[in-house]
Amino acid sequence: MVKPAVAALLAVAYVLIGLATLTEFPLIWRDEPWYTQSAWNFVDQGSFALPMFADFADFDEDNVVYGRTYLAAVAVAFELGGLSPYTARLVSFISGLVAISAVFGIGRELWSDRVGAIAAVFVALTPNFVLQSHDARPELMVVAFWTTAFYLTLSGSRRHSGWRLFLAGLVAALTADVHLNGLIVAPALFLVLLLRRSSPRELVTFGIGAGLGALWWAFAHLWPDGALMREQGGAWSMGLPLTELAESPLTVIVLEIARYVLVEPRAAVVILLLAVLAGIVLLLRHRDRALLTLLL
Repeated sequence: MVKPAVAALLAVAYVLIGLATLTEFPLIWRDEPWYTQSAWNFVDQGSFALPMFADFADFDEDNVVYGRTYLAAVAVAFELGGLSPYTARLVSFISGLVAISAVFGIGRELWSDRVGAIAAVFVALTPNFVLQSHDARPELMVVAFWTTAFYLTLSGSRRHSGWRLFLAGLVAALTADVHLNGLIVAPALFLVLLLRRSSPRELVTFGIGAGLGALWWAFAHLWPDGALMREQGGAWSMGLPLTELAESPLTVIVLEIARYVLVEPRAAVVILLLAVLAGIVLLLRHRDRALLTLLL
């Protein structure tokens, strides 16, 4: 293992290089203004509306489909650092650092410090992860939320800590308020608790946290104007039938998985499938519950 002092220096170098290159790559692309304008409009006008989308699904009046937690974080960055691509992307970079730390914690909980450190390094140096940490979109905050919730779930289960499990459920449910893809996090982590044979009290504690997060999501997105949420969700989903979410959540999840398989770079999909298949083979050979938890 690398000595702690060397590891600390490498970590500092990683952060400094990331901060220095935050606006150097990639080029600003179309999605970033969509998110940043909504956050800036909240700072400037007190509304998450998108004025540049007049007459399109009423986005110029209000924006209830975007994750309020992500937009609020970007708005805070703008309030503190001013309007710029750098401050907009800084939220993703900080989220990436949180995710790396959480991955270390997950590896440590499932196996050892060594596994956690290796996993954290792999994540930190993955090209797609680095690119997303330089992108003013919510993906890295989604990763930060679900890895943090996963870590809290594992550590709370091992220590039988009620407050950790409550926070795990809350953070898991709030992932959907960063980006709607996060709606799968809380059910997945509930299955993890079932796999680890958590007590009914622990399951209820997790469920209370998740329930509060779900209530916040409903308050932020459905309570202001449920019809507007359905209208904007359908208009902005690029074919994903968000209006059917309440009637058929399983269909939405299946379509979302299919969208990633069909749209994302083929090489990334192949690597992911190979990693899952390798994990399944190892699981069949060693019957490792920690590996089963990770695959789940």
